[in-house]
Amino acid sequence: MGAGLDLWTKSYAFAHYYSPELALQGFPQTPHWWVDGIFGLQTSHNPGALFGLGAGYSWVFATISIGALIGITCWMFVWRAGCDRWLTVALGLVSGGIIGNLYDRIGWGYIQGFPEAVRDNVRDWILFRLEGVPFFDPWPNFNIADSLLVVGAILLFLHALCSQVPESAEPSPNS
Repeated sequence: MGAGLDLWTKSYAFAHYYSPELALQGFPQTPHWWVDGIFGLQTSHNPGALFGLGAGYSWVFATISIGALIGITCWMFVWRAGCDRWLTVALGLVSGGIIGNLYDRIGWGYIQGFPEAVRDNVRDWILFRLEGVPFFDPWPNFNIADSLLVVGAILLFLHALCSQVPESAEPSPNS
């Protein structure tokens, strides 16, 4: 469901608010504010991963994404993480985020008429800014998949902090 929401919102944002002419000329896309100067929509392309790191290596990130999806599937069904509702939700969110950005990285999000250079870039559209606040002025554009990844990672971290290791059924040798 998360990947579907991500792909639908990307398709909508880029169909209605993306200007290939601006992109070809190297200009940023026009922002459309919902909350004036704080929150809005501005389409952009990310050629890398987190904050644009690793630009031009979409194939590497796509390969890592496929490996992560295989690992999550094994974790859920082979190592039985699916028995834990918290882990199931967290891994579902992470998987949705991976799938949403993987779709773009393998070029399926490309639309005819866009610059060829953005074929395997992740499409971002959420614009957030807190004027005068370091790191948030502006925050790099992101998408629903990025949000799913962050929330899922936070849930995994909290689960690791709060989960208790079950005591073994066997008595310790010192008993």
